[in-house]
Amino acid sequence: MSDSIRVVDTHAHIISSDPARFPHAPLSGALPDWPAERFVDAEKLLARMQQASVDRAVLVQYSSAHGYDNRYVLATAKQHPGRFVAVCTLDGLQPDAPQQLTECVRLGAAGLRVRARGREPGLDWLSCEPLWQRAAELQVPVCVHFMENIQAEGLKLLPTLLAQFPTVTVVLDHAGNPPWREGPPAYGMQPVLDLARFEQVTIKFATINLERLHAAAVEPGIALERLVKAFGANRIMWGSDAPNTPGDYAEMLKWMRSAMASLPELDREWILAGTALRVYPRLAHIPAAAIPG
Repeated sequence: MSDSIRVVDTHAHIISSDPARFPHAPLSGALPDWPAERFVDAEKLLARMQQASVDRAVLVQYSSAHGYDNRYVLATAKQHPGRFVAVCTLDGLQPDAPQQLTECVRLGAAGLRVRARGREPGLDWLSCEPLWQRAAELQVPVCVHFMENIQAEGLKLLPTLLAQFPTVTVVLDHAGNPPWREGPPAYGMQPVLDLARFEQVTIKFATINLERLHAAAVEPGIALERLVKAFGANRIMWGSDAPNTPGDYAEMLKWMRSAMASLPELDREWILAGTALRVYPRLAHIPAAAIPG
């Protein structure tokens, strides 16, 4: 791992403060009902990263503000190539979704995210094979986001896609949103742990997971240890989920460091930066092969 890159936030959202240039187009039809100070654009995120000693960030298209219009994250990543890469979100049900992905990658996208439009049931957005095929051809990782209400069914369907597209790196956002309250020994994670046999799966562990573990009275370190045992630390990475998850940005990183306290130092390094550099090698000005393994 590069000595100059110690922390990568793999799940940061930004919302444009210039809607004339980058219009707001939330999937729900309305922006989140937040205080003004919680809306974070690229410059505010950079300032918070500086204060928290976060070196790089993956900008995940925030559909709750910009829908499927990925221009803001793409423009920001282009403007700050040493700090950001962009992950675009597309509607896989659109017939031209594969062409849209090709264009996003041409404009610099480092990855794709797929998710439901809202909280309604149904997984047709996931099993959009032409979009998966294009991701395989373009060699871009695919982040999969399951809402809590469909995560059980989604995790049942995902192995079919993993087997069908074995060369696609798949990032499971928010660790698949398990129902942590199920208790030991798996704490609701068994369907996620079962995916460890697919080498292409990487787990993204975010602040929202820490919040939900706290609400379920589960020690975060226990959940992380189970994930590390199943996947290895080089297949787990941290994301803030800011500003979708509220709170002080620097405190989010401190909370994650606390949750990892019982893990070996090398595991902590993988989770905070090494795994991100493996999945998104453009984040580093070093060859991907130079990342320790």
